[in-house]
Amino acid sequence: MRLLNRRAKLVDLLKYAHFTFFTGTLSVIGLLHATDAPRFAVLRIPSNLQGAGPAMGLPSLGSLTLYHWLLAAFLVLTALNAIGLHLQNRSSWRSFTSTLSLANALVAGTVFGFFALEILRRASLDPQEVKTAVVYSTGFAFILLVNLLTFSLLARRERIADDEVIHSL
Repeated sequence: MRLLNRRAKLVDLLKYAHFTFFTGTLSVIGLLHATDAPRFAVLRIPSNLQGAGPAMGLPSLGSLTLYHWLLAAFLVLTALNAIGLHLQNRSSWRSFTSTLSLANALVAGTVFGFFALEILRRASLDPQEVKTAVVYSTGFAFILLVNLLTFSLLARRERIADDEVIHSL
């Protein structure tokens, strides 16, 4: 009984985390588009993101397009994870949400890796870019952890449910 209670609390915590990521990201996007460039500089897309395009074999606009696609994927996956955790008592949603969490972990890991490597790779970054890279890499490390935890919890629950069906036969 205690294990079920702890699991329910963890699911609630993960639901709130995904919901907070979703609303927080939308709020930051809105705030950055509503204010002028010098304000909230630590949250703005660093200029080294534009410079990363040619290093990846993309034009400068290509890296920004990739960034926007990853951001859109993150938002959609995060919203679906929050909904899926709410409906996780249904087997189909549990399996779907488990897969979404893994996909979102890949997105978060990609963004985390980019900013973490930018900090390590470039000693000559502008101090503001270093702060931005630290904020983004820390935030996405946390998001990566939450998505891996969501995946692990739901995959384990799916395995337990499958075992119960097999034993009932």
